Amino acid sequence: LTLVRASGLQSAEPAIIRQIAWSFFAVGAFDEAIAWARRCVGAAPDAAGPHVDLGVMLNAAGHLSAAAESFARGLETDPSNLPALMHLAELKSGGGEVDVARSLLDRAVAADNRSIDAWTQQGLLAVREGRHRESLDAFLRADEIDRGNVEHTDTFVNLGINLRDAGRVREALDLYESRLREQPNVDC
Repeated sequence: LTLVRASGLQSAEPAIIRQIAWSFFAVGAFDEAIAWARRCVGAAPDAAGPHVDLGVMLNAAGHLSAAAESFARGLETDPSNLPALMHLAELKSGGGEVDVARSLLDRAVAADNRSIDAWTQQGLLAVREGRHRESLDAFLRADEIDRGNVEHTDTFVNLGINLRDAGRVREALDLYESRLREQPNVDC
């Protein structure tokens, strides 16, 4: 990485600059990563991806308002960019702007109604707000999509937790028993 710092690659293609930024990020060199991500935004200001990358890096470094601004700029270039919608929703929810977060997650689901992540995030937000019926619907949808995938994720765990919390313990246990036969290892 020392060679990259000294190499003067400022004129490199945005794709190369982006990979350099992610390389610094991967080793925890957040200041360098952010600097390179900013170069990538400068090289490709009309592309959503570099804005989203910068937002992720700023968020990881604890610069939450700057991260939110970067995600918002990504949405200006591509209003249906799923990562920007979801990251910004997470920041808004954490900052107490729940209505804004809900609106962003609604947009995420509208942008890709087959996104397990968008439905899961919508379910988690609904749980935090005490909207248990809506959270159950969102987790059911995520699980329905996941069951159609060749490689399953662990969406049924969220669904089971939600069933349990809704007092439907027998259904939750039946779900765990049936799914663990199909998928014996899950990350919890």
